[in-house]
Amino acid sequence: MKNSPLNDIDYGDLPNHLGFHIRRTYTAYLRVFTTLVGRRFALKSQQYSILVLTKHNPGITPSAIASAIEVKRSLIAVLTEDLRQRGFINIKTSATDGREKRLHLTKKGHTFIDEVRQLLLTEFGPALAKKLSANEIATLNKILPKIYS
Repeated sequence: MKNSPLNDIDYGDLPNHLGFHIRRTYTAYLRVFTTLVGRRFALKSQQYSILVLTKHNPGITPSAIASAIEVKRSLIAVLTEDLRQRGFINIKTSATDGREKRLHLTKKGHTFIDEVRQLLLTEFGPALAKKLSANEIATLNKILPKIYS
C-alpha cells in the first residue's frame, strides 16, 4: 500500500476489501477521539453517543440506545452508570413498567455535552478529516450509512 507508514509490508489483496478500510478508518477515529476528547473529558466514544441520544430523546431507554448504536445492552448499563455517577444523567424507573429504566440529561449533563460538542467541532472534526475536502466528507456521510442500514 502506497503512502503507508509500513511501506515494506505487502498487504496482498487487503486494500481491495472495504472492511479493511472501514476497520482502519475506525481505528484512526478512535485514536483521534481518545487523544482529543477521551483523555480530556474521561469519556468513551459510546458515552458521547449515549449523551447525545439522551439529549435529543429525553426518557430514552438503555435498550433503545443499545439498538441505535449497536452495542450490547450490558455495556450500555456500565457506561450509563458511570455517566450517572458523574452527574450527567438521571436514570428513572418507568411509570408504566417498573423494570424499565428511562434516561434524562441533568443540567450538568447538558453543559458537559455542549462543551464536548464544541471541542468536536473545533478540534476533533478537523483533526480526523484533515486530508479530506468538504465534498469528500459530505460524500462519506451520505454513503457510509448505506453499509449499516
